[in-house]
Amino acid sequence: PNRAQQPDFSNFVGRTVGRYHICGVLGGGSFGIVYLAHDPQLVRDCALKIPRIEVLVDEDKRRRFGTEATAAAALAHPAIVPVYEAEIDGPMPYIATAICNGPNLADWLQDHQAPVPERQAARFMAQLADAVHYAHQRGVFHRDLKPSNVLLEPRETCNESGDELDDYVPRLTDFGLAKLVESDTSTTRASMLLGTPVYVAPELLAGDDNVKDQRLVDVYGLGCLLYELLSGGAPFARDSVAETLLAVREHEPVLRRRRADVSTNLEAICHKAIEKRPQRRYASARQLADDLERFLDGREVAARPITSWERGLRWCRRNPLPAVSLLVTCVAVVGVTLTTIWHNARLSEALVTSNRLHEEALSAGAAANEARRSLQRELYAHEMKLAFDARDKHWNEEVDRILGLFDDPADDDVRTYPWYLLQALSARTAPIVMRGHEGAVREVAVHPDGERLVSVGDDGTIRTWNIDDGRLLATIAVSAKPLNALAVSPDGEYVVTGNQGLALWRLDTGERVRPLTWHSTTIEEAAFSPDGRQVASAARSWHIHLINLDTGETKKFQTDSGNESLTFVDGGRALAGVGQVGKRRVLRIWDTSTGELTLDNCIAPDLRFKSFDLTRDGRYVAIGGGRTNEPVRVYDTETWQLVGATERVRGVPEDIFFSPDGLTLVMAGDDGLLMRWPLASQPSESAGNLIAGQLAVIPAHEGRITSGVFVGPAQIATAGEDGFVKVWKLDDNTRFVRRLPERMCRVARLPGQHAIATITKSGLLKIVDDDGKETELARAVAPMAALVSQAHGGVFLSVVGPDRTVEVWDVEARTRRGRFMLDHDVKHADVSSNGRWLAATGVDGYTAVWDLETQQRLLNLKLDTWGTCVAFSPHNELLAVGGRVDDTLLIDTSTWHVVHRLHGVSDTYTLAFSTDGRCLATGHIDAAIRLWNVENGQMVAQMKGHRGGIARLVFDPANETLFSASGADSVRCWDLRTHRGLGVVWPLVAHGLVWQFAFDEPGGTMTMIIEDAITDQCSVLEVETNWPARRKADVEN
Repeated sequence: PNRAQQPDFSNFVGRTVGRYHICGVLGGGSFGIVYLAHDPQLVRDCALKIPRIEVLVDEDKRRRFGTEATAAAALAHPAIVPVYEAEIDGPMPYIATAICNGPNLADWLQDHQAPVPERQAARFMAQLADAVHYAHQRGVFHRDLKPSNVLLEPRETCNESGDELDDYVPRLTDFGLAKLVESDTSTTRASMLLGTPVYVAPELLAGDDNVKDQRLVDVYGLGCLLYELLSGGAPFARDSVAETLLAVREHEPVLRRRRADVSTNLEAICHKAIEKRPQRRYASARQLADDLERFLDGREVAARPITSWERGLRWCRRNPLPAVSLLVTCVAVVGVTLTTIWHNARLSEALVTSNRLHEEALSAGAAANEARRSLQRELYAHEMKLAFDARDKHWNEEVDRILGLFDDPADDDVRTYPWYLLQALSARTAPIVMRGHEGAVREVAVHPDGERLVSVGDDGTIRTWNIDDGRLLATIAVSAKPLNALAVSPDGEYVVTGNQGLALWRLDTGERVRPLTWHSTTIEEAAFSPDGRQVASAARSWHIHLINLDTGETKKFQTDSGNESLTFVDGGRALAGVGQVGKRRVLRIWDTSTGELTLDNCIAPDLRFKSFDLTRDGRYVAIGGGRTNEPVRVYDTETWQLVGATERVRGVPEDIFFSPDGLTLVMAGDDGLLMRWPLASQPSESAGNLIAGQLAVIPAHEGRITSGVFVGPAQIATAGEDGFVKVWKLDDNTRFVRRLPERMCRVARLPGQHAIATITKSGLLKIVDDDGKETELARAVAPMAALVSQAHGGVFLSVVGPDRTVEVWDVEARTRRGRFMLDHDVKHADVSSNGRWLAATGVDGYTAVWDLETQQRLLNLKLDTWGTCVAFSPHNELLAVGGRVDDTLLIDTSTWHVVHRLHGVSDTYTLAFSTDGRCLATGHIDAAIRLWNVENGQMVAQMKGHRGGIARLVFDPANETLFSASGADSVRCWDLRTHRGLGVVWPLVAHGLVWQFAFDEPGGTMTMIIEDAITDQCSVLEVETNWPARRKADVEN
């Protein structure tokens, strides 16, 4: 009842009823009054309910009062108000119950207008439903469940405001009064209805005889309470009793119309409980409580939402006459509509058919386009593989032809980064190649006319070539095989060739003029004097021979062995040669007219040199060592002082020669590399060292370079054991490969910085820009520490030392972010792209992750054996860890738990994420590259082509190409759209190791840092391509 309308029940206050002393009024209604009473016998307060006078004089109502006492006294449940004592037959009946210190639910709802939170309402009603089920089990049916009959007992944790329903324990009261008529605003005494109309079950409107299961009446009441808690109002409340009763019979309440955010499951529970047909409700209050518990636990509930179609059918059942009228009207409308439709059916059918055929054509067109694109990509990958193969064979025309196939793309441009890379490499590194020799070419010489080359080889032929286009002009077959030595006369009419015998040939006719001399071992070198009247030859053992072509006289100059290089000097008046005398490796010069030894110079007793050359003016001599890892030395021939020395070179010099102007020194090595150094005109011009600039390197041949010679000031002709003669344009072929100074033993390119980080042999950590400007970061760094650079918003440099430590440097700020120690020696490290974490792994599998800000370890992990590589994904969701184990681990960085184990079969050497983070590439000891889908951990593809383990991997910026490096052979590229290997990007000679790949933004320039594992020297390869920045944007979009 409304508290403002309660009558005054104070007439019993201060009096005694039974043994109870009345202390005050708690409340009341039309049936009785509830007083606060004190029990002196049990010394406790209680609630004493006394019926009104009109109830006492009505025998039926007095009997109902007794029924309530009997029913409530039989119940003992936490959610039911307990009865202490009842007096039924005395002159003043009463019922003594426990006191609830809180309000009733009706008052609480009036004070709190907002709907109750879903979970609170569900918990509250689950307790009430459990209490009602308890009562039903004992044969007690309430039949008047409404908010005013639910008392709220505050919990011990209840705050003063009591704003949350969870602060109270529900207590059900007023059992047995279901058939009494209340007098508050929602009831009427005039009706003979059972219960309160707003909460009355529809079946009660027809009288008690129609109620077969009284439990369902209470289930309905519980549903009404749940509805009111969730919506803030009773489901059928109207302005008058008649309107309320009509709504109870006819209307279907929709909870979502009052509360749009109510969950579907809880709405379905509420609607099922207040179904108008009893058989559609929960069969018991227990079922309702169980469904509420399932909702609270997040499980699937038994109730199902009522569809609009089902709600319409129910309306028809309740209103048959209006439904029939509506049906007739609908049938008429449908009939007219169908007639109209029938007349247009043919046209509609034709339209539908036309649309279907159009859609099928579009679908077929899309499938055809996709098939065409797939075929184009397969064709592109196949052609690019042929192009790379042609480049390896120096078939320049074929490379240009294949590149031209895709040079003018239509709408679908299938070109990827390798097309632009091959275009750049071919333009810069493509020599003129002479093919024809069968087997190794041993010597090449320039014809005096400057238009032809002459070569000899293992196939016993003398071949003449056009320098400009590489055409074979003539071939002379010689019976003696192989031919190791060659010289062309100054007038260009004759050549001499050497095996063990030296022979003279007329070049234009191929006629053998005569044999000249015979050696006991293979002739290694032959030379014409400047006037063409004398020929010198040097063999591996014993003497150097000098033959006078006019007289046939032969002079022999004494050496012991190792006569592998000679040349005429001083205008032909003297002959210089390198040979072995005793244990000394000497440079000797003889007077050609007298045979007198004029110079016997050991130069350096411990130096074993193999080849030499003098400048045209004879001022300087360059000597190449006979062992690997030796520098090329330059001496002043007047003082025999050392005036220049290169850095150590890995290969053994097969040939050394100066440029015609004496300002360039070139070495042809047994490792296939052609090395060039610029020289100063005077040592004083370059700090006392005649070597005046950086080394430039050309990988000229597969295998040993046997001979080399300048063709004019800017071209070099080379011969190799691979069977080719090549002509190189130095300006085009040496500007993108540069050797770093020997003191730089560990190097990393800094992305976007146009600079490198280096650790010198003295332990200095420096930044060196492309102009040579140096910035020192730290001293006393371990010289053998490894460098790992990352560009993630900032540029970070990880220094992986041999002392279990990793130092992280912020290159832009020039500050050290921290120094971290692993449990064993570190093998690799990586910094996350957000600059927050450092990951490292190493010996015995110890792996850790640190927070760079707090220096705290976030992850400790131990693999079964050594860890070799770590990598964060570009967006830092994952950390990949590989090692000498079968599985590569993918770790979720939000939990630091392993989410996938990628079974790679063999040891993992290197890792690389695609730039979008969707793919992981792993390189293994078995020379295989494996691609993985990081979302499901499944292998996408396996690619093989290297001859040894994979050392480095990198994706191009568009994720269309993967580049790989193996120290066993080469740098290769792979088409990721077809998973085809395209070919060799750059050959790596034995012991070569790629330390780093990098793509400068927006990706047009590729940089590789290659280390010589023997000399610890590094070369930087930078290839600038015309790869358009739009390619990356197109792929990302």
